[in-house]
Amino acid sequence: MTKPIGDDELDRLAEIAAQLAARVRDDDPEVVGRWLGSELPNPGEWWRLAFVLAAAVPIDRPFAHLTAWVRTAAVERDEVIEQRRAVLLGDHIEQVRTAA
Repeated sequence: MTKPIGDDELDRLAEIAAQLAARVRDDDPEVVGRWLGSELPNPGEWWRLAFVLAAAVPIDRPFAHLTAWVRTAAVERDEVIEQRRAVLLGDHIEQVRTAA
């Protein structure tokens, strides 16, 4: 059985969890991983951090809703790519039509 953590350790893990949440949204995953490894070099600390993070997740909302910011960015990026393709292909098709 794992021993309970004290208030000071819980506060430290909560601070790291908050920073991690912000960094995941703003930074490159490799950079975030290096930062987290420097903050919590002991794998046991990662285990405890997982529980602190899980405790902070609202369980009354679907996972897709909680992670919509990731999905929305990807969908918007894909939509922009498709719009650019349409413009490029549309221009190309128009050029072929006028040349014929």
